[in-house]
Amino acid sequence: MRRWKLATLPTYLPAAQVRKALDGCDRETVMGRRDYAILLLLAKLGLRADEVATFTVDDIDWRASEILVRAKGRQRARMPIPPDIGAAIVAYLRNGRPKSSCRRLFVRTLAPHVGFASGCAITMIAEAALDRVGIEGCAHRGTHIFRHSLATDDLAPSFIRS
Repeated sequence: MRRWKLATLPTYLPAAQVRKALDGCDRETVMGRRDYAILLLLAKLGLRADEVATFTVDDIDWRASEILVRAKGRQRARMPIPPDIGAAIVAYLRNGRPKSSCRRLFVRTLAPHVGFASGCAITMIAEAALDRVGIEGCAHRGTHIFRHSLATDDLAPSFIRS
C-alpha cells in the first residue's frame, strides 16, 4: 500500500496545552514577561523563530496596531497585533526589557543586552516553556509546534465537518 509523504497533519498541541505553556510563564519576572510575549507571537500569529528574533522596536506601528514581519524569502508583511499580544509586549517594554541601545524588540536578559543572534534562542525559549509545564511526547519540540497548533486549530473544524 502506498503511503504519501506529508499526508497526515503535522505534530501539534491541543489548545489547552498551548494555554498551559503560556500560563507557565512567570509574568512577575523580567524573563517571564519576555517569554510570554514571545510565546504569544508564536501561538497566536503563527510566526517563525527567525521572524520573532529579528523584530525591532521600530517594526511596531502602535497607532495602526500592526507589526512588520520580515518573512522567509525577504518578504515583508504587516500583521495586526491582537490586544492580548499588544498588552504583553507593552508589559515587557515597560517592566522587563533591560535598558539597551539595541533596536531589537527582544533582548537577552543577561548582559550584554543585545538581540538574539538567531531564531535558535527563540526555539530554546519555546522548548523550555514546554518542559516547564511537563508537555512531552511531541515529535517536534520548539517554535514550529506552536505554528502547527495554530494552523491545525484553524483547520480542525473543516476536517470534522467533512
